[in-house]
Amino acid sequence: MIELIKTRRDIFHEIIIEALEEVGLANAITEGRKNDFVPQENIFSLLDEEPK
Repeated sequence: MIELIKTRRDIFHEIIIEALEEVGLANAITEGRKNDFVPQENIFSLLDEEPK
């Protein structure tokens, strides 16, 4: 297993990055469920604003 990790470092790097992103997304969803929801209109108005 160690030899495989050493020779295919790029694959294991991608696996670790994907796993961390999934954990971050799950944590954000969990945290978002605790807070009040923002109306859809507020989100779209922010997205439609011109960059400053």
